[in-house]
Amino acid sequence: MQPSMFTIIQFLTNPPLLFCYEPTSGLDSFMAENIVQMLQQMAKRGKTVICTIHQPSSEVFALFDHVIVMAEGRVAFMGEAEQALNFYKGDTTSKNNKDRVPVSHEL
Repeated sequence: MQPSMFTIIQFLTNPPLLFCYEPTSGLDSFMAENIVQMLQQMAKRGKTVICTIHQPSSEVFALFDHVIVMAEGRVAFMGEAEQALNFYKGDTTSKNNKDRVPVSHEL
């Protein structure tokens, strides 16, 4: 089954938990941000939303409440997204990195 068809079936059955495997893959940054905003709204209405996203833009990363950052198959960070930014702050305050997502830069 294609991932997009699986996602449609999940929406139709309205489960309390929604797992999205790379929902932004293959999308431009505008559409990726729209998809994550939609998932964020669903989470705010009480649905548990879990996503795997590789190298999100800064705008997309900012939409997440809680993150788990993996490195070499292990948890490198788990907590609120805002705390992840502080956790990886070391090199991200330089002018060269101000528009980069800290976790993708550091890992």
